[in-house]
Parts: sequence; C-alpha cells; structure tokens
Amino acid sequence: MKYKDYLILPVFIMSLLFASCKLLTAGAPGSSAVPDAELDPEEISWGCDENGYGEYWYANGTRGSECFSVVSGKNGAGEICFYSSSKGTSDAGAKGVCYTVDDMHMSCSSGGRSYDLIFVDEMTAYDTISGVYYQRADYNVLLNAITSGKFVNKDNPNDWYVFKSTGKSIEYFGDMAFPGRWRLATSDTISVYDNRSKETFSFSIIFGGAGQLQGFSFDGVEYYLNT
Repeated sequence: MKYKDYLILPVFIMSLLFASCKLLTAGAPGSSAVPDAELDPEEISWGCDENGYGEYWYANGTRGSECFSVVSGKNGAGEICFYSSSKGTSDAGAKGVCYTVDDMHMSCSSGGRSYDLIFVDEMTAYDTISGVYYQRADYNVLLNAITSGKFVNKDNPNDWYVFKSTGKSIEYFGDMAFPGRWRLATSDTISVYDNRSKETFSFSIIFGGAGQLQGFSFDGVEYYLNT
C-alpha cells in the first residue's frame, strides 16, 4: 500500500462514521425533524364565520401571538390570512392571499414571507419553513377547561363525563365506569370514541357569554362543568 493510501483510508472511514451519525440523529426525540402530514388541507372543516373566514390558528397555541385564518375554497379557490400579534384578530374581513395545496402541503406568501403548512391533526398545523406550530383557537385554554373537572348531566346527576389530558375519557353512570378516548375536533366540538359501541360521537361545546366553556351537548342532552 502506498503512503497516500494510508492517508485516504482514515479520511474515508471518518466520513462514513459522520454520515451514519447524521442518519441516526435525524429523527431522534428533540431533534428538528419535520412531523408527518396526517391530514389533507382540502378535507379540513375551517369552521367559517358569517364573513366566510375560519377559526384562528395561533402560533404555539397562544392567543395574542401570530395567527392565521382560512376562508373555504369556493370553485376550487381559497384564501388564507395571517395576523400579527400587534394587529390582533379583530379585522376578520382583511383580504387574504390565495394558497395552493400540493401533496398535503398548504403553501402561500403573505407580507413578504412564505409559508408551507402541513396539518398534524384537525387542531395542529406546522410551518415547515419557520418550524412554528399553530394550534386552532386558544388550544391551551380549551384543553385546561375540558380537563378541569367533571361534566354532569343536567337532568341526571348520576351520569357524568371526565376528560383527561392524556386523551382518555370516562363516562360514569352510577357505580359503573365506561372508558373511551376523546380529542378536540374543532374549537367548539369534542370527538369522543365509545369503547362499548365502538363508535365515535361529536359533542358540541357550550360557551358562556364571556366565551368561557360551560359544558357540552350531545343528542339533545346537556352536560355542565362541575369543578
């Protein structure tokens, strides 16, 4: 073996080790790996208001941060509008910009900035360009309210629900307990999977005059929060 070969071989081995380390750490917990797109934007119900614009999606789920709202596509066209924390969310009629959807990515440019949004679920979006997560409505406020106590049937106090932050739900009926699973489907809807019937049901959230969560209704039955 020539002298120069002794120099090349260690360099080649080190390059292989470096490449292996990059592959091993690319998807490691705590890394900056991009999450998978789980939901096609064209299948999302935006919960549009009377002006046609949807609910607000807040950066990091915090009201007052940057947020965006979407108007449903009409005749194949839709618009998205971004708001800064300084502007707030009072100007829901502001003109949006058109977005495009390709391979489950929603892309647009607004205010000189480009966005490439993917949706992890019905409540969570991720911008692959900035690395910012957006959560629908004031997610943390809703989550804390839903998991803060039990929801009692107003006509039958022996019937109540408990929703845990782990995504588990329990319906208590007298001495019996029936486990299930729950998630926020929209900012005013809870989706509950019943282990007994193997069905998923939609519960409508009841808000008070100040916008605070008071309870939910299902099939004409109302349950109110009892902390």
